[in-house]
Amino acid sequence: YLVRRVVFPTVDAGGRETIVLPALAPATTYHFTVDAHNTQGEGSIASNVVTATTLPTAAGGPLAGVRGPAVISLAQPARLPITVFWKAAQGVARQTLSIYDVGGRLRQRFELGAGPGGSVVWNGADRSGELLESGIYFVRLVSGGAHATARIVLLK
Repeated sequence: YLVRRVVFPTVDAGGRETIVLPALAPATTYHFTVDAHNTQGEGSIASNVVTATTLPTAAGGPLAGVRGPAVISLAQPARLPITVFWKAAQGVARQTLSIYDVGGRLRQRFELGAGPGGSVVWNGADRSGELLESGIYFVRLVSGGAHATARIVLLK
């Protein structure tokens, strides 16, 4: 399916835009790219492809049977790209998945919206698009007032 969303810029050129896509179908893999257009209608080439897969149901996938919010990366140590599975607290409107290095510095953040669970594929890049080094990283899911944490050992 081709889904087109038009979002007007909220930051200056070179800034980071965010969009939340609510109500994605369960058990579906989505591929996203960004085409930027200026006010004159001139467009850019498509960005890199980002892939995300939603779980079959709120209780499905590798986190089936887990109560409350949870986050896990199955492969340890992991090679790129890394799939991070998450499960939300019930009835939460906004959730984020953040990746930190061992020094506690935020390296990447994914806005998850209000879905009951799913997965995010992380390409190993930080928020500026630079590939991170091999090492230990921590994934933190914030789901309303609750949170869950997992460790990723990244090998390149």
